[in-house]
Parts: sequence; structure tokens; C-alpha cells
Amino acid sequence: MQPGWVALGAGLAATLPRIGGMPVAVSNERVRFGVFFYIAAVLGMGATMSATGLSEALGAVVQGALDLKPQQDGLNFLVLSLLATFTAVLVTNPGQPALLAPLAGQFAEAAGWPLKAALMTMAVGFTTLLLPYQVPPVVVGLQVAGIKLRTALRLTVPLAAVSFVTLLPLDYLWWRLIGYFG
Repeated sequence: MQPGWVALGAGLAATLPRIGGMPVAVSNERVRFGVFFYIAAVLGMGATMSATGLSEALGAVVQGALDLKPQQDGLNFLVLSLLATFTAVLVTNPGQPALLAPLAGQFAEAAGWPLKAALMTMAVGFTTLLLPYQVPPVVVGLQVAGIKLRTALRLTVPLAAVSFVTLLPLDYLWWRLIGYFG
């Protein structure tokens, strides 16, 4: 048995009422188990995709649609960065790496890049906040502050546009300068 599983089990046991050190009132009122289930679902999705071969099948379909080609680093960078950005819109930022990381090897091979370059395009995607719901802490912050979604959109959409127009080309030029594409 792996030590991580033992530690996880001990941690869970410590939080259980009547078994661990946490009183029943605290576990019922203060502990928000939704976050635990959310993280478990995200991690489970990536593991399931890898174990079932779904990531390979999905990678083949997506790769065919993206038409990545060696020696076209600029276009490949743009396509993979936009894929990462819009995947985060669909599955939120915590789910984006779980969905795309298993596909990165196929993307890197098709683009003629090292694996780390394909993986790093995911960072470009999840750092470009298009809609507020993509990042769970932003959603919580909006609720706590009483800010409406429409108000937040007036900030996130223009900020994403600036990111696409200025930061995406700067990222590409920096990666080219440091030899990131192989």
C-alpha cells in the first residue's frame, strides 16, 4: 500500500465526527465537502481518461481536427493555446489540465515539439480568464462580495482580449527566444 493512501485515510479518519478530533457540530456546519468531491472528480477524470484509453482516442480525433504540423511553431502555438483556453471555458480551470494533459504527448509529437512545450500551452490557456466561472475562487469571491456576473464580465472579457492580442504573441516570442520549441 502506498504511503499517500495511508496518509489520506488517516486524514479522513481524523476529520470524521466521533472517530477523529472534530466535533459533530463543526463537521456539519463548517466543513464544505463539495470542494473535496470537486477535486476528486477532476483527478478521477484524468485518471479514467488515461486508464481507459479514452485520452488516446480523444487525442487522435482532436489532433486530426487541429491539423498540427512540424515546423509551424507559430500556428501550432496559437492553436494549442486557444484549445487550452476554450477547454477551460468548457470544463473550468481545474478540469482543463486533467482533460488535456493526457493528450499532450500526441500534440507534442504532431507539432514536432518537446513534451514540455505542449504541456506549457495549457498554462497559457488556464491563465487567460475569459469567464468568471472558470476559476472557482473567483466565483466564491464574487458571491462573498455580492458582485454580479455581468459586472465581472465587464472586466474578464476585455482582459482576455488584451491577453490574446498582447500576451499570446509575447509568450510565443519568448518561447522562440529561449528555444522552447526544440
